[in-house]
Amino acid sequence: MDLQNFEVANVFTLSETGYGNEDVASDFFTTIGTEGGDYPVALQTSPDHDMLWINGNVTRSENGTVHFEPTMAGVLDWGIQGYAAAGKILPSSSKASKNSGTTVDRFLSYVWLTNDDYGQSNFPKRQQGWDGTLLTARELSKGSIPNVVDNGLVHEKASWLIKSRNDSAGTVELTTLHQKIVREAYSAFTNNATNVHHQPSTKLKSSKDLEVSPESKFFVLRATIEFPETARNDSSVKAGFKILASEHEATSIYYREHFKNYIKDIASH
Repeated sequence: MDLQNFEVANVFTLSETGYGNEDVASDFFTTIGTEGGDYPVALQTSPDHDMLWINGNVTRSENGTVHFEPTMAGVLDWGIQGYAAAGKILPSSSKASKNSGTTVDRFLSYVWLTNDDYGQSNFPKRQQGWDGTLLTARELSKGSIPNVVDNGLVHEKASWLIKSRNDSAGTVELTTLHQKIVREAYSAFTNNATNVHHQPSTKLKSSKDLEVSPESKFFVLRATIEFPETARNDSSVKAGFKILASEHEATSIYYREHFKNYIKDIASH
């Protein structure tokens, strides 16, 4: 039996600067957790959990009922055990906002990191050491991605909408959910860094080691990647980083010009 459950939802409005209110143009968003898959009803829970976000239009009928029609949707957190996001409005008048120097209202979201695969692993269970941990809080807003190649992909129903089109350049500007590490945490990470290294820009045709690689698994990496225009129609061209590498495993983060023609800042810690 294929079951689907939607839960732990937050409903809010977002503008291009942060939390939406009557003074700025804003849209309705929701963060929502999903459970589902082919499993016995008696099991009640599933290891298939996803933490999603949805944007849509809200209307009210004559009888007073409220209708939400999704327009785009995506994944809030790709972590296999990241779930149950909660949110909080942080007004510009708050002490935290004043201390950070921001003048806009913000919407903060924080994700719960579960343990032991949602109770599905066999007993006895090896302790993983992070049960109940909250991931780094993030600020949510409406974001824009300029200079995206105008191909069939951008016209599909997905986690973006076309905001504007430049026919002469063959590109579009997309709107989607924008999330970044909450500014107080990001400032703490970067201002208290014990070792900072800047590597000059370079042109690469193959992989190359960074001049200085992090000695710790706790680091912030910021980079700008630019593709030549010739890469637009070549799906084999990709660029990115391999992080947390050892003789046993590694994590690869890469981008392809064939899919999205924009400069991306990468933050990882």
